[in-house]
Amino acid sequence: MASGSDKSRPAQLWLLPEQGRAGRHLVADVAIDAPVMRTYSFAVPDELRDRVHAGVRVRGPHRGKNPVEGICVRVADRPWDHTLRPLVEVLSGDTPLTEPLIDLGLWMADYYHCSPLRALRALAPAPAWDPPKIKTVPYVRLAAQLGDGSVTDKQRSLLGVVAEGSSLRRRDALRRAAVGPSTLASLCKRGLIEQYELQVPEDALPSDDELRSQHCATSEDGLVLNADQQRALHQIDATSETTPEFRVFLLFGVPGSGKTEVYVRAARRTIAAGRQVIIIVPEIALATHLVDRLAARFDRVRVLHSRLSPRERTRALRAIHSGRISVVIGTRTAVFAPCPQLGLIVVDEEQEASLKNQMSPRYHARDTAIKRAELENIPIVLGTATPSLETWHNAAVLRHYCLLRLPERAGGAQPPRVRLVTDRAADRDGPATLLSKELRAALRDTLDAKEQAILLHNRRGYASHLRCGSCGLTAACDR
Repeated sequence: MASGSDKSRPAQLWLLPEQGRAGRHLVADVAIDAPVMRTYSFAVPDELRDRVHAGVRVRGPHRGKNPVEGICVRVADRPWDHTLRPLVEVLSGDTPLTEPLIDLGLWMADYYHCSPLRALRALAPAPAWDPPKIKTVPYVRLAAQLGDGSVTDKQRSLLGVVAEGSSLRRRDALRRAAVGPSTLASLCKRGLIEQYELQVPEDALPSDDELRSQHCATSEDGLVLNADQQRALHQIDATSETTPEFRVFLLFGVPGSGKTEVYVRAARRTIAAGRQVIIIVPEIALATHLVDRLAARFDRVRVLHSRLSPRERTRALRAIHSGRISVVIGTRTAVFAPCPQLGLIVVDEEQEASLKNQMSPRYHARDTAIKRAELENIPIVLGTATPSLETWHNAAVLRHYCLLRLPERAGGAQPPRVRLVTDRAADRDGPATLLSKELRAALRDTLDAKEQAILLHNRRGYASHLRCGSCGLTAACDR
């Protein structure tokens, strides 16, 4: 990405400290709020040196107009040979942009041809820049020992919970002890528990979704992986467990082959190593289904998609950025989740067109996820039963991706039996119809049994083939 300090321009020697010699100064490259396709360089005044860093919002002059806002993408002490305008101020509220995310935004601006600031704002929406709100939160702590007094079972349960920690939120204590406020009030009246308040940033408080997202054993935990699943998991683990390295895996499996179980096992081992996981799915409905399915198998899961309110999205992004979230599941915007310890990315159904964003920046979430994995130096898994042509070419021909095959259904399951029923003239017992005699009979049997049936039609409004109504001959191309 080009910057404002272009070495091709002539040096303005009369403005330099010593004629004929380049000066050195702390320079900030900024993606400004203007319709430009490059970053601009500004001098950093001495009074702002301690506050200017990559990811911070700043304001600086642009073309003689009022100062414009921007995001600093890098700061360096480097030589310069022409006049640099100084930054005016540093705005409050840091963006949750890490160095790899900033590099990803600059790559998006260049690859998808948009302004750097537009790309960076896609990575860090504006509500996430504002300082967190301060809330007054009630806490409880043990004030005295029980001694010889008698208490009820509920009171004893609450006393045990409060005694475990020196500082505990009141709502958390009540939830863990499974008691109501009246039980707490009675203990406070007796002087056994003390209530007090603290001023806490809203970001530091776990949301209800985080509190509900607690792992428990499920029947899927006991599933035994087949040989193909074990082989795929072993290759993914080899690049993600200890010292992750960038590699693209294409998990090519037939429907029902257990790709999701491979995702889960690989994610768990990544989390056990102290790192985070992003799982990208193509549709919001599918994301909700996966969250319900996976929340019971992971601790600290959050979902990101376009239907979240600004407040919900801000809280989710800040919780992810703080490291409290282990697994991020969402649609294409989840590729920008500000994970400080990212260790694995999974893109499910990589061939889906819904992974393409239709508004500027018009990025492809799968390709952007691959680029982010490269910048973070971590593995990425592309899962599909029908690979896109470009992905298949990269895996099977160019060998840029590692191809992992799951050719069999998990658990010995068999695919449904499919038969082709032709509607020949001999099969018809009346006027021409779209439904064959055998299909009509099967539908009658299904309805008589009080069951349901689904009929899928290939297209509407236009003929997709030519067929003779008398003999049933279908016109086909020799090729």
